[in-house]
Amino acid sequence: MTAQPELFDAGPRTPPSRKRSRPTPAPIGSGPEGETCRTCRHACAVEWHDKRYYKCEKTPTWTHGPGTDIRLKWAACAEWEPKEPVT
Repeated sequence: MTAQPELFDAGPRTPPSRKRSRPTPAPIGSGPEGETCRTCRHACAVEWHDKRYYKCEKTPTWTHGPGTDIRLKWAACAEWEPKEPVT
């Protein structure tokens, strides 16, 4: 008698990828050393239901979810430009 494979056996399983693409126009850390999204002119705050979320103006489309949120502590990307001084 020959052994039959399990009906739903698809082979070894690989864990799902948790790597998430970042909502920046260029890779994080590809900009000037020592700069962050906080010091970039393209970082803007969006207020929604008494909360503040940060987005990048260089991102082509925004969602109303965390998928396009940026963190101000992230290292600057190649699209980084200094904020204009407040006069």
